[in-house]
Amino acid sequence: MKLLGGCHGGPDRKYQVLETELRPTSQSHPVTRGVSALTVREEFYYALKWSDPKPTPLMEAVIDGEAWPVSWGWERPGGGRSFGFSGLHFHANWDRPEYRRLVVQGVLWTLGREIPADGVALPDVEPAPGTQ
Repeated sequence: MKLLGGCHGGPDRKYQVLETELRPTSQSHPVTRGVSALTVREEFYYALKWSDPKPTPLMEAVIDGEAWPVSWGWERPGGGRSFGFSGLHFHANWDRPEYRRLVVQGVLWTLGREIPADGVALPDVEPAPGTQ
């Protein structure tokens, strides 16, 4: 928790595999620039435990009719940044440019790099074998 700003664990942890909407909570944060909402089949951990101060929610997923933060950015009180995302369980999702952009920009933001206003340009990639 001290490193990432949030965690999933303990006897009260929650997760679901489902098809749902994943959407940015803010377009002004550098990590979500150029990332649009999408419908995705994924395993999400939700009802996460948060540090104090709480991280900034970046993406939310609708689970059981409620929007839950599933991705976040955190500027640690002692310095440094962390990016978290409770998805990324299915390789087929890496074929989605929105997923790749979110993760690439999360890494760049963590490193303190500048992210363009319309998001990082990503190369086209071949779908992962067995994901079509």
